[in-house]
Amino acid sequence: RFALAGASPLIAGQLFDAQGIEAAFLYISGIYLLATIVLLAVPLAPSQRAAGHHH
Repeated sequence: RFALAGASPLIAGQLFDAQGIEAAFLYISGIYLLATIVLLAVPLAPSQRAAGHHH
């Protein structure tokens, strides 16, 4: 589940060493874009209060 989170700094570091800071920034931007797309695509369950369960 958190494999990419653990490996991501290593990947960014390798990109920085091999290609420069621009490649590392592009990689990080891609990760954020992917996370945004996933969050927009996943339906969120309504909260208990919004569903009409007032306890």
